[in-house]
Amino acid sequence: MGSFIVRFETDDGPRYCEWSTVVDAPTTEGMTLAHLRRWYKRQFGESGMAELAGRLARADAKGTSAINDKDLAQTVWLNRAGPDETMLSLPGLRALILDGADDDELRQFIVVDPDPDDTGKGDELWLAWCAASGIDPKTRKGQEAAR
Repeated sequence: MGSFIVRFETDDGPRYCEWSTVVDAPTTEGMTLAHLRRWYKRQFGESGMAELAGRLARADAKGTSAINDKDLAQTVWLNRAGPDETMLSLPGLRALILDGADDDELRQFIVVDPDPDDTGKGDELWLAWCAASGIDPKTRKGQEAAR
């Protein structure tokens, strides 16, 4: 299974979670760095710990351990983390990962796909996601992108 470590800023310091490229959603809750290190060792053993420092350095620098992604937004924007595999905005992902929000609480954060038939309107989907997430689509800056 392909996975990344993603980082969210909170008032209490950074929180990390594992992000699956198979399900396009988080597979853990938000964890402190100490919790992540314990979880990672249990999950991947001593041999996995050798790669953790590099993955954390990327997550700390740009919000994701993904080598080819520019930032957190690029890693999570086509997520299926919402109820019935719907796409959530960044505030919705924060509610899920950091607060453990349930499906009823997450419905307000669902981004409706403007191209349900996949006819090639990915730009509209990106713009809709940026609008729902408070991100400027050109600069990728915004309240949620910075946190």
